[in-house]
Amino acid sequence: MKKKTLTMLALMFVLSLSGCDNTVISSSTQPDLTTTTGTTTTTTTTTTTTTTTSTTTTTTTSQVVEYDISINGLSNVSDVSLWQDDAQIPLLGTMPTLSAKANQDAKLTLKVTPSEHFRVESALINSEPLVYSEQDSGYSFVLNSSVEITFDIQQFEFVVTKLYTATSMIYNSEVTILNGTDAVNINETYIAKDSDLIVRISNQETYYLNMLVEGLYVHVNDVSYHPNIDAYDGEATYFDVTIKMPASNAQIYVTFNGYYSLDQSEESLGFTIDIDYPNDCLKIIGWDEGDKFDGGYFQATMIRQEGFKITSMQRQNEGETTWSDMSIPTFTDNVANLTISPFNSNVKIKIEGELVELRNVNYVNKDLVTVSNYTPFVDKMIPGEMFTLSGISAADENSYISNIEVDGVENPSISYNFSNITFVMPDNDVTITFTVSENGTVTVTP
Repeated sequence: MKKKTLTMLALMFVLSLSGCDNTVISSSTQPDLTTTTGTTTTTTTTTTTTTTTSTTTTTTTSQVVEYDISINGLSNVSDVSLWQDDAQIPLLGTMPTLSAKANQDAKLTLKVTPSEHFRVESALINSEPLVYSEQDSGYSFVLNSSVEITFDIQQFEFVVTKLYTATSMIYNSEVTILNGTDAVNINETYIAKDSDLIVRISNQETYYLNMLVEGLYVHVNDVSYHPNIDAYDGEATYFDVTIKMPASNAQIYVTFNGYYSLDQSEESLGFTIDIDYPNDCLKIIGWDEGDKFDGGYFQATMIRQEGFKITSMQRQNEGETTWSDMSIPTFTDNVANLTISPFNSNVKIKIEGELVELRNVNYVNKDLVTVSNYTPFVDKMIPGEMFTLSGISAADENSYISNIEVDGVENPSISYNFSNITFVMPDNDVTITFTVSENGTVTVTP
């Protein structure tokens, strides 16, 4: 009885300890009661639970905005690049339209290098002017929306492709073109549009030069210059006509219309020339309608459309009721002179023609020879017209022309030293072959 009472007291003691702190005794904990004679041993196991609280912080990053860049009008450009600071932004697409993307608020510089003889005439960004920055060496802008950039790139330097001088201006006269003090070479010298050029007519005989100035016309494409004779002092050995370089390649024609009647104070002085011609296929320069001439000699220059063939030229003097046939002049490189001499009344001229199919003139070894400026190489001819090449010589001074063959023509006329060729163009293509040989060495034996 005493032993049982002691056990219960021990158990109550343990239970009383459980309310003294925060220690939780698991329900699975059982006291280990071991009884030894005269001794009581009590073993207690406890489990402790710890609670930890953690805090999570979330950071929100704003999204990067990209905009589209469209670049148009990049024809005739040798190089183009887009930069942000020192970093180059890739351009996509093919000329003349490229595209790219860049971040909002980026400061960009667009660098465009036009091809030789071209320049940027204007640049627009979303239809507003885009200004070139000398500091950035390009077109700079800040990107705050998608943009469309448009360039207008145009050729601004051109060449003179032809200088024609009327054959009547012989008199040992010389015509040169000057850009400032520098000579202009045909098809070689590039000149900025709107530049002043000088057409200089030189002659050591001032008497002849004075006559030339009286009837002088200089035509540059569709612009005609007819200088005032008072500009010539009668003593200089040259006369200058200032012209403007057009915004295109230029063809310059220097013509002389004969002895122009300068004194118009009396209506009875001089005679008029009235020319009726198909102006959609033929242009006649070197005169102004209504001008009066002294009747001794008149000349104008005809420029025809390629493929236009004059079929009839007739003349009627004032007071006559019939028309007289005129000789149709020979065209060289689609240019010919219209000459009337003499006349002692007002004159009417009537010209008719038609467009015909051209035939080809082909050349073999053309690069090995040169020809006279008066008879340049032509690639197409009107059947029935006279073909002429003169002043033919080897381009290399150490060579000579040893033979010329003309295929497609019966009995062409070829000079014995191969310096000239003439034939009537047949109604078929023609091939001219030049054979050039090296000069031989002559050994003299004493």
